Amino acid sequence: MGALCFAVGIAVFGSENCTAWLSAMARIDWHEMPLNASLQGFLKRALQETFHYQPVVHAPDAVIPLWIAGFGIIGLLSLATVLLDRSARAVDRAFTILLLAAILMSPLGWIYYLLLALPSTVGLIRHKMADPHGLAPSGRLGPFLRTASMSLAALLVLCPTALQIVGQPSSLLTVTLGSAHFWTVFFCWFAALLDGQSGIWRPNATRPRDTIHEWVGSLTRQHCVFIAQCSTRSRTKHS
Repeated sequence: MGALCFAVGIAVFGSENCTAWLSAMARIDWHEMPLNASLQGFLKRALQETFHYQPVVHAPDAVIPLWIAGFGIIGLLSLATVLLDRSARAVDRAFTILLLAAILMSPLGWIYYLLLALPSTVGLIRHKMADPHGLAPSGRLGPFLRTASMSLAALLVLCPTALQIVGQPSSLLTVTLGSAHFWTVFFCWFAALLDGQSGIWRPNATRPRDTIHEWVGSLTRQHCVFIAQCSTRSRTKHS
């Protein structure tokens, strides 16, 4: 699906614009900014000298290898959970997990992208309120970790960006308060991943009437219409 969207973008806007975009992305060197909630941003702050933060240890050569390793782990765990989930809320949960994983895995996962996962997350919360006993059969540890993760995320999301550079230079603050946006997204993703275990172990739950599927279908149709209109206007202009 991602490759298809990329191909549509090239077809509509042309290969020159795509090349210019890739060139601009390659020149980006502000991954360590507090707004960057991605794993690479966290590693840059923790392992590399930056303007705002003191690293835990100076090891800039380790950033990319660790990011690639984390990229693989986050991607595999997310994909496995989504593919094995056969529950009533599989669609909502898949959107939440994959969108949060994309923010973590992207080199520039700005914190405001978190809003993209809001509709599906609200759907999951509504379902949990209606079915509070729908937990994975993993004893008390799974539900406890899920609740703790969501509580930490709800607390950290309130942390202002300006507060995240307070107290520097401090390596401890760099990986804690200074990376509050990263931990917000990570704990949301981890909670959704744990919640996915209930979909794997309890796949026969009653399917609710409303899901995000219809909303996504409508949004996709509108997006296709918009792309077609842009393509038509572009051809008319050049002709």
